[in-house]
Amino acid sequence: MNNIQTILRDWYIVKILDEKQSLIGQVLWAFVVEDNTGRFNIGDYLCTSLIVKINNNLIITASGSEYIVEGIGKEFEADIAELEQLRRGHSPFQVSRLRKVH
Repeated sequence: MNNIQTILRDWYIVKILDEKQSLIGQVLWAFVVEDNTGRFNIGDYLCTSLIVKINNNLIITASGSEYIVEGIGKEFEADIAELEQLRRGHSPFQVSRLRKVH
């Protein structure tokens, strides 16, 4: 394992689906507990690039970033438009609430 520098909590594996409900890929959405890279502040949210590997509590993304996740994560399904909402800071919970409004 490389020098892991970003630890996350309250995390979701977000399955990105196309209009036919086929899986395009997965991203990680979570809150930062600790970050020694200088990219994030404690308490910030993040939405990663596509996940390429999940190994227990280590998640590696297509951009080469490695994250340690704490606790039990959840799964969430989103379409491409909802992925943009997640990247702008909406939580999966908020995205699911917005679905009910529309």
